[in-house]
Amino acid sequence: MPAKAKEISPGYVLAQVEKDSLFPFYLFYGENQFLLEKTINKIKKIIPDDLRDLNQQIFYGDEIKSDFARIIDAARSIPFICKQRLIIVRRADSLSASAQQGLVSYIDNPSLSTCIIFVAFKPDFRKKLYSAIKNKGRAVNFKEIYDNQIPAWIKKTARKTGFDITDNACVFLHQIAGNNLSEVANELDKLFIRYGNKTTIGTKEVQEVVASSRNYTIFELIDEVSSKHVNRAMIILDRFLQQEGVEGSLQVLGMLIRQIKLIGWAKSLMSEGLPADSKHLKVHPFVVKKIIQQSKKWQTEEIEQALTFLYLADKAIKSGSKGDVVIENVVSMLCRSYYLK
Repeated sequence: MPAKAKEISPGYVLAQVEKDSLFPFYLFYGENQFLLEKTINKIKKIIPDDLRDLNQQIFYGDEIKSDFARIIDAARSIPFICKQRLIIVRRADSLSASAQQGLVSYIDNPSLSTCIIFVAFKPDFRKKLYSAIKNKGRAVNFKEIYDNQIPAWIKKTARKTGFDITDNACVFLHQIAGNNLSEVANELDKLFIRYGNKTTIGTKEVQEVVASSRNYTIFELIDEVSSKHVNRAMIILDRFLQQEGVEGSLQVLGMLIRQIKLIGWAKSLMSEGLPADSKHLKVHPFVVKKIIQQSKKWQTEEIEQALTFLYLADKAIKSGSKGDVVIENVVSMLCRSYYLK
């Protein structure tokens, strides 16, 4: 029996870009959309800007549906004054079964002068296209970075940007900017613009550049909701929505879901006699202390119903309900536990 094909790491693909030796096709998937898009942008640079319109095409699975021949025709076309063509198939999850079957035939005999990147969020590897790409060792999983890994990521990214940052400043920046790597990277760019010539950036500099631009952070809001301080939570929520606008409601919901899950996980671990520590919760030790403290204010039944309510609220906002009204009701109910009646 042949050895099971291994997934390729994002780092391996970036190394291929540097050597200008890309494979004819890949499947990009996973929750780390920031790194996924960053990798695609680096791949795009293999084609000179003035030749990009002639050698790069983007398709969408939900628009292509069954017309996979358009992708294959593009892939078989000869590059114009360029070594390689680039084709990106986004929302590949939406390709029809017949399209996937047709594309399987292509990857068995691909054009060596074209690189196709199929992009899917959570592909079903029982389907022929995905399993065929994975079996050939061309699947790239952009894995989520856990909370306890983000400070180290900040430090590494800062060095690549051109400056050093202290460990405490990394944790502080993470607490302020949150888990959105795109947003964290944006804050690092601001720090570099202002303090690029400084040897090492500490918490003081982070506070001046990042914290000063946010009167209240989403983490402060989550802390107040998790601790059931309703008055304080509503004040912070109002200010946060003023700062962040429409998108703020979904940000709050996402972070609340994450926090309530962590609280539930901590309670479950402790009830089984296991340590609710950084290793098990996959968050920074600084955050663990808060979660353990907050878990004392929540019953298991409350956590289960809170998550149900949060998912319903998320669906309501995405269906067109006013985000600010929905999230205000959510925060009030979570703090007061009215929804448990």
